[in-house]
Amino acid sequence: MSRDCALYGIIKRMKGKQQEILHEAFPVEYVKNGLNGVKAYKAIKTGVKNDNVAANAASRLLSKANVQERILALLPS
Repeated sequence: MSRDCALYGIIKRMKGKQQEILHEAFPVEYVKNGLNGVKAYKAIKTGVKNDNVAANAASRLLSKANVQERILALLPS
């Protein structure tokens, strides 16, 4: 295996782990912020200052089934 292939594999695993963490953290922040996706995303990704960027990212996250299931589990009955 070449060094480039090994490095690519490491980077791919790291990105997968970051995405997994985001999928866990976003629902918690979403519920905590009164179901406001922009505020929730900006709370997690503190470097994001543009509301349009945060809104688009939140929308993408909210379309994922695992994120929706986690939000439903966090909402009070």
